[in-house]
Amino acid sequence: MCGLWSGAGQGVKNTGLLGGTFDPIHLGHLELAELALKHAGLDEVVLIPSRRPPHKDEVQTSFSHRLAMTRLAVQGRAGLSCSDIEGRLAGPSYTLNTVRFFEQKFTNHRLHLVIGLDTFMELDTWFSWQELLECVGLVVAGRADYSFNGFESKAAYLGFIASGPQKWQNQAGRTLNYLARYPVPVSSTSLRKMLAQGGQTSEYIDKKVMDYISFNKLYGRG
Repeated sequence: MCGLWSGAGQGVKNTGLLGGTFDPIHLGHLELAELALKHAGLDEVVLIPSRRPPHKDEVQTSFSHRLAMTRLAVQGRAGLSCSDIEGRLAGPSYTLNTVRFFEQKFTNHRLHLVIGLDTFMELDTWFSWQELLECVGLVVAGRADYSFNGFESKAAYLGFIASGPQKWQNQAGRTLNYLARYPVPVSSTSLRKMLAQGGQTSEYIDKKVMDYISFNKLYGRG
């Protein structure tokens, strides 16, 4: 259990954690991270490829390839980095276990999960979600296909109370920030299909990542 957050102290950094299968990582993921940096007061965002996501079917591409693509994608993007931690943790990639690792490693960092509104609406299905929300804040990016009223209802159900414009807080002192901005509307699933069919994906995938995909003949490419 993480306990009550007493507020920011001297030298405390606000660190965002953005997890996903990243199969492949695309500009929507990167835009989400950069929106969180710009509009939620974060100092950095760490992108974390999931090894065995508990909410998804078998991942198509190996963890090593997805990690390599994520590392390439964050190169040259200020404030963004990549972690391989979920490749080193045993068992399914539960977010709570990842958060515990970061808590122990970075004691002067206040942690925030960076997620899309679709993920936020399913947060109460996650492993030990109540404990998770005692450990991290949330940065949620809106989506055109989800209503703000639905977001507010879910926020209340999860224990958050309004504390300012586009901002909520729970009893553990963890904050919830809502970003009324939409990242690039594209999914990794649709990109895998486009790649397999030889479609044009350059507007959705970083060039370094695209070169890696072609060189390694991933997704039927190359």
